[in-house]
Amino acid sequence: MTSQRRLVDLIIEHPWMDLIIAVVLVGSHLFIVLKFGHGDVIGWIPQDDRKDLYAAGGTVIAIIFGFATGAVAHYSSAQGDRARTVKRMFGDTLRGQWLGTLALPMLAALTCVVAMALDGSRSGGLTVARWIFESAVCLAAIKAVRVLYLFQIMLDMTDLDAVEQPRVPAPAIKKGWLDQHAS
Repeated sequence: MTSQRRLVDLIIEHPWMDLIIAVVLVGSHLFIVLKFGHGDVIGWIPQDDRKDLYAAGGTVIAIIFGFATGAVAHYSSAQGDRARTVKRMFGDTLRGQWLGTLALPMLAALTCVVAMALDGSRSGGLTVARWIFESAVCLAAIKAVRVLYLFQIMLDMTDLDAVEQPRVPAPAIKKGWLDQHAS
C-alpha cells in the first residue's frame, strides 16, 4: 500500500480530520492576513455585499448538501452482495460518515446566517464574522469532497453488484415456435 493511499484511508476513516484540515487552512490564511496584511479578500468587499455573500454562501451550501441526501438514499437502498457485506462490516462507520456529511454542512449553512448577523463593520476592518464565514465555507468544501468520494465508492460498488448478478436462463422455446413466427 502506498503512502498516498494510507493518507487517503486515514482521512476517510476519520471524519474529524475535516475539522483539523479546515482549522489549518483558515488558520494559515488568518496568519497571512495578520502577519503580512494581504489576502483578506472578504474584507475588501463592502459590508452590504458581504452580507449578500454570506446569504449566497449559506444557500449554496444548503442546496448542495440537500443533494447529499440522494447519496444517503442510494447507500441505504443498495442491495447487492457487496453492499450487504459493506453494510454488515462497516455499517456503523459509514452511517457516521453519512450523518457527518449531512450535519456539518447544515451547521455551516447556519453559521453563514450567524456571520451575516455579526458583521456590523462598515470600515472593512478585520471582523470575526468574515472568519466564521470562511471557516463554514472551508468546512463545507471539505465535506463536499468527502461526499463525492464516498458516493463514488458507493456507485462503484453498486455497479459491480449490478453487473455480476447471476443470469436468469433464457426461457425455453416451445416446439413449433419458429413455425408460428416465421410467417
